[in-house]
Amino acid sequence: MTDQATEHKRVLIFDVAMLFAFSVVMRLPFMYATVDDAFITFRYARNLVAGQGFVYNVGEPVLGTTTPLYTLWITFAGLSGFDLVIAGKFLNISADAASAVLLYVLVRRLGSRALAGAVAILFATSPYNIFYAATGMETGLYTFLVLLTLFLGAQNDLARRRWLALGCAGGLLVLTRPDGWLAVAVVAIVGMIRGGSRTDLLKALSVIVACQAAWTIFALGYFGSPIPNSVSAKALSYQVSGALDWGLDFFRVFFIRGGWLGGVIVISLFLIGLLATLTNKTRARLLVFAGWFALYLIAFTLARGGPYGWYYAPLMPVFYLFICLGVYAGYNRVCAIPMMARAFQTISPRVWQIAAMILVCLLVIGSFLGVSVDAQVESAFEREIGRPIGAWLRDHTPAAATVALESIGAVGWYSERYIIDEGGLVSNRVVALNRATPGDINILGILQAFTPDYYVAWKTWELEKLEADPVARSWLSNDYEELRRYDDGIRTWVLFQRRGVTTR
Repeated sequence: MTDQATEHKRVLIFDVAMLFAFSVVMRLPFMYATVDDAFITFRYARNLVAGQGFVYNVGEPVLGTTTPLYTLWITFAGLSGFDLVIAGKFLNISADAASAVLLYVLVRRLGSRALAGAVAILFATSPYNIFYAATGMETGLYTFLVLLTLFLGAQNDLARRRWLALGCAGGLLVLTRPDGWLAVAVVAIVGMIRGGSRTDLLKALSVIVACQAAWTIFALGYFGSPIPNSVSAKALSYQVSGALDWGLDFFRVFFIRGGWLGGVIVISLFLIGLLATLTNKTRARLLVFAGWFALYLIAFTLARGGPYGWYYAPLMPVFYLFICLGVYAGYNRVCAIPMMARAFQTISPRVWQIAAMILVCLLVIGSFLGVSVDAQVESAFEREIGRPIGAWLRDHTPAAATVALESIGAVGWYSERYIIDEGGLVSNRVVALNRATPGDINILGILQAFTPDYYVAWKTWELEKLEADPVARSWLSNDYEELRRYDDGIRTWVLFQRRGVTTR
């Protein structure tokens, strides 16, 4: 190995180590918050650790989580003696840091160290990705497996067992979230069009199919269906209103945060980067990332997916990739003008380094402040509403008590009681009841059908609906009595007890 190659390797190792550490440090401060939906997966894992089966409510095998691989990882960590919540967060933080490294390696192979660093740092400071990696959702793991699958699928040669690596990455991806098949589909299509060893590509796809088949067989026997109950429940009750709203909301956030000028600049740079990639043969391998970005955006928009940040976060690394490519293309065009090239040459490297450090500091400060607000809101909800309600139910009600509510995460986790999920994610019968109110939740129908011992309601949403209907208002006041209210400064939840039920 030449001295130049040795130095290049040392620089690469240094950059990778620093990026990984930087990404982890950006996420660790927000581990105190936990997204409410993450508690659903944690409860599945806790029941598995306790030997009660792959269930949310004991004795009721309903597949209410869309992330079986993540659930099994947390379960393994729990069986090894680790805290389930902490283990889940550490996994996603590490996976997010690995994504930053993967982005750097991908772009570094194309040439510029500065460009590679810019893409990786933008992702490392991305508020969406920081928040959802640190707060318990499977987003960090899913994003890493998407990028790894696309990265391996973009290679020109799948020989030397690379097909096995692609197969394993893709297999883990589709078991992390079912929409992982979108990335697999893009890799397969691009691989077939590009040519090369189709045999090796088919080998990789066979490994992915085998992973999915194994889970499907288990899910059919255990749950009765491999399709998560949460998929049909969300499609029925949690869709966005407009036909194109999901996709428009992704781009709208840049206009909200950066104003019209900022939004136009960001979208323009993304399109320039995409165009530059399409016209540059040396970057042809990046087209698989562009293809996935488009397919994912179209699929979720047409499906009118729920407006949840953990669905938008996986798009961010690819979006940042093409924004940076757009900046790089613009810089090269400007440098093609002799006068501008001479002007740039007069700027010392030290000045460029200082400017880069200032920009990174601004990104870190902006991200930290933005994520802090969201994390404090989520933490306040758990601290002032979810945990107190759950703890009260656990300490004052019999083990067989039933509880109905819509946001089941923290209350279900802390109460350890049988939960009737008004959204239907973990309750099969509820989905049938919600078909009477498509796009909404059939609150009165659920309460009348299940007559839960306890009912937890949002004051500004559920109670207003019930109180606006004279029949519902009368039924609720006759059958339930208010016990107490919980408030976190933003939301108010009300705990009701069915008349005739006694606390202990």
